[in-house]
Amino acid sequence: MADWYGGYRGMSTEEAAIQIAHDLTNLHSKQTVFKTLCKSGWDPYEAATLVEAVSSQVNKEIWKEHRNSMISYGAIALVFVSMSIASYLLAVNAGGGRYLITWGAIAVALFCCIKALFEWLHYKKVSGEIIDLSSFKKE
Repeated sequence: MADWYGGYRGMSTEEAAIQIAHDLTNLHSKQTVFKTLCKSGWDPYEAATLVEAVSSQVNKEIWKEHRNSMISYGAIALVFVSMSIASYLLAVNAGGGRYLITWGAIAVALFCCIKALFEWLHYKKVSGEIIDLSSFKKE
């Protein structure tokens, strides 16, 4: 997070946007980032507008990342479930014998899939607040 004493002071809009994206990605709330911008001398309306704009883009990128993780780990779990079922059916059709059950791999893949979902939900909760732009009049 940009430090509290200097904050975003002296940064261009582009530099501030990059720092805001970094801070939001690290689960700092939009309100905290907004207050830091204001303490650094930014106009409250411009600060609120910039935080909301950056937050929207960050939300899209983080959703893509977590969605891809959930899909990938879900697919891995399905592959291992299919291997277990195929192995069992081959053993049964052969009249008995050994077969492979991949419980560990299935459990790890499902754990990672669920973890990605909960990380997304946590991020959504932290970043979900909205800064009311109507309270700042552009003069």
